[in-house]
Amino acid sequence: MTTGAAIERSPPRFFVRGDGRDGKRYSDELVAIAKHFRNVYVHLCWAWSIDPFSSGEFVRGLLHAVPANKLFAFGGDTYWPQFAVAYALQARNGLTKALQAEIDDGFLSERQAIGLASLLMQKNQAAGFDLAGTRAAIRDAAGRGCSLARS
Repeated sequence: MTTGAAIERSPPRFFVRGDGRDGKRYSDELVAIAKHFRNVYVHLCWAWSIDPFSSGEFVRGLLHAVPANKLFAFGGDTYWPQFAVAYALQARNGLTKALQAEIDDGFLSERQAIGLASLLMQKNQAAGFDLAGTRAAIRDAAGRGCSLARS
């Protein structure tokens, strides 16, 4: 089985471009994989904290090659709420600059950029991780008296 066939047959895959050197080094490959496989998404995690300039350039390039619903512009793996807020602020600032450059270059209107920002910062993640389905399953389990805690 080829690598492509293995990716295509697997559940959704989230590739994280957030670890600095390797994330930057393999940016072109991430774009190609996300473009050619319907079940592949790119997650920037905290890439904005590591290298905001190349993260902005990556977003601009990806938006011209891949459907916008395949990019998660923010996320993190921190246990500290204040870090999550700081990472979100860095992502928002970097994404604003990247989308403003797209407006300045005539690729987007301001209205389109605002809609795209909402997709990239929140709506794509909610859909990709099926937050509505997860919440419904939790409500259903709670309604049946199921405990989510391990015994």
